Amino acid sequence: MSSSSSKFVVLYVYEPSQLLQPSVHGSHVLFHNEGLLDFDAELGGGDRNILQCLTVCYAEVVDVLNSIHERLNLVRLLAHEETGNFASYQRDRLVRRWCKTMSIPFMEFQQSGVTRRLKDRDDFSKLLNAFMAKPQHPTPDPAIFKGRILGRGLELPGQTSELLGPDAMSEIPEPHKVD
Repeated sequence: MSSSSSKFVVLYVYEPSQLLQPSVHGSHVLFHNEGLLDFDAELGGGDRNILQCLTVCYAEVVDVLNSIHERLNLVRLLAHEETGNFASYQRDRLVRRWCKTMSIPFMEFQQSGVTRRLKDRDDFSKLLNAFMAKPQHPTPDPAIFKGRILGRGLELPGQTSELLGPDAMSEIPEPHKVD
């Protein structure tokens, strides 16, 4: 199947293990949700208040990936390169290990000036400047995604039809749920 006709899943996972981290606050969840709504509307070219393209789960990411792979036989995994805390770094290592075990190529795309897995920090400024000098990627026309996005009806672990607020997440302590 050519890349121009490939089907794909646009996935966001609220991970209980990540939500348990003391640095997580309800305002972070709300901030992510705002960006996810905008992203979904751009992909679907439609209503900013109704998810059309995004598949959302409230589960551990490897469990969700296993489930997707069982149903769709993944051929590769594309993700932005996480630049979070040690817990998210450990999760990323689990995902890379899962991909390697399943023989699924995993491509991470750098999204900030942070470079992961450096042997040392001697070249940080040079790498940051090189990243900042790159041109931005053009925004694709949403029409190219029509009919290619999968996700609805997959019955994935913790799948939800809407974005979740901090009140729906038992992992976030009550004082951290309010903005």
